[in-house]
Amino acid sequence: MLVSYTGSKTLEKVALLNQQDLNLADPYATPLVKQPADQIDIPRKFNFTGLYELPFGRGRTWASNISRPLDYVIGGWELNWNITYMKGWAVNYPNAAQVTPGSAKLDNPSIAQWFDTSLWVDPATNRRVAAQEPYTLRTFPLRFSDVRLPGYENWDASVSKTFRITEKVRLNYRFEAVNAFNHPWFTAIASVDVTNPQFGRLNPSQGNLPRFLKMGLNLQW
Repeated sequence: MLVSYTGSKTLEKVALLNQQDLNLADPYATPLVKQPADQIDIPRKFNFTGLYELPFGRGRTWASNISRPLDYVIGGWELNWNITYMKGWAVNYPNAAQVTPGSAKLDNPSIAQWFDTSLWVDPATNRRVAAQEPYTLRTFPLRFSDVRLPGYENWDASVSKTFRITEKVRLNYRFEAVNAFNHPWFTAIASVDVTNPQFGRLNPSQGNLPRFLKMGLNLQW
């Protein structure tokens, strides 16, 4: 078995807040935005992989003296698994400044509202603010520091057995389940445009494979 837990923070400085920030005289002196790295900054990740040989059958702890036909049924089975949990990626910031200060992170986000969109509603008009006009200076960030997409939860598992037909001939049976519990992973916001009806909604398009089952026989000689 192999178990790992990683806590990390990955920042990038690769983007301009405004195109006017480019220093033509000295490009290396151009101020770049420091923000969570896109699809790389994963604060926490847990992984658990392993292989377990079931202790039944000829030459094993239990039922080691059973007949060969019975050993074909209960002996030689192996379990494999690969379990991964990790936090989601940081979400891009909307195309307008907040009217109300504070964090947009919600304790219980939903597909219909993944972050607090009320921070972009003008209390005076009770309407959402307009998007920033082109060719105006941006004073708000490019990416949230605390609003993240859903995390990745995945279980892969397999059951296998090798049948020893003769000394040189073997038949391997394997049953595999990819994303065994069918956890969907949503990897995008529908829109961060304050003028879009989908603003702040989670895009319910699955970014990982749905549950996939596979069974096979492999003859080796």
